[in-house]
Amino acid sequence: MKILFLVGMMGAGKSSVARVIKNILDEDFELIDSDSQIEKNTDTSIHQIFEQKGEFFFRKLEEQFLNNFKTSNAILSTGGGMPFFNDNWQLLNKIGTTFFLSHSLEQLLENISKSKVPRPLFNENNFRQLYKDRLPLYQQSSYTINCENLHQTQIARKIIKLYKS
Repeated sequence: MKILFLVGMMGAGKSSVARVIKNILDEDFELIDSDSQIEKNTDTSIHQIFEQKGEFFFRKLEEQFLNNFKTSNAILSTGGGMPFFNDNWQLLNKIGTTFFLSHSLEQLLENISKSKVPRPLFNENNFRQLYKDRLPLYQQSSYTINCENLHQTQIARKIIKLYKS
């Protein structure tokens, strides 16, 4: 079983890097974005889930998604908060290899400002605190990828090199 979990703050480029890895690798990997899968399973956008049901409900959906995860070869980009709720962190490290896409706070804020994707938990002040709180936990990943000044393809190649070593 080969599962690569991409973790990091919103705006880290997890979904984009996952697509690049999939395109580069010649192995048979399934590309999965946990947020997109939850949207598909519920027929509701993440933004609507947060607005209508709240964060706790969404975190339970993430937990169910991980507990029902059956794919053996996958590149999975997680939601930014997924690792921190309901023992998800332990489960991620048990069933796969975690790669933390590390960016400076300033870079993440710039990436989010350019994004067309709605960010249900985004508030710059809250985001700054989330970054501070989550950074030490993300650094417990199997691998930390310093993404500063790197293109998505360069980040993907670093992950592939670590995966294959």
